[in-house]
Amino acid sequence: SVTGVQTCALPIYSKKIDYNRRFIRLCKQNKIKLLYVNAPLYMEAPNQIWLDTLSNILKEENVPFLDFDRDPAFHKLFIKHPEWYYNPNHLNPKGAEQYTRRIIPYLKETIDSMKIFE
Repeated sequence: SVTGVQTCALPIYSKKIDYNRRFIRLCKQNKIKLLYVNAPLYMEAPNQIWLDTLSNILKEENVPFLDFDRDPAFHKLFIKHPEWYYNPNHLNPKGAEQYTRRIIPYLKETIDSMKIFE
């Protein structure tokens, strides 16, 4: 079990946890700096337990996580635009363009703080 996390009994979560931990370990072993990003959803995340678990794993591993689905400003903006979504979980090309344009400053700030290009 993950420290301080209520985990779900579904096998898919165990596999997701294991694969993400392996991926993080592999990146660290190869000195690859890692950044996780979560795009805004049109509806409340059906996989909230997974996102909570992932967030805690990333905190434990000291991996930055930009969770735009839980960011109030992004949520407030994107929930007003159902036309930006292909379905409740995925942005369409117009939504992806809007999202990309808005996350660039956050990515730049985070990447600069990670000192990736030094």
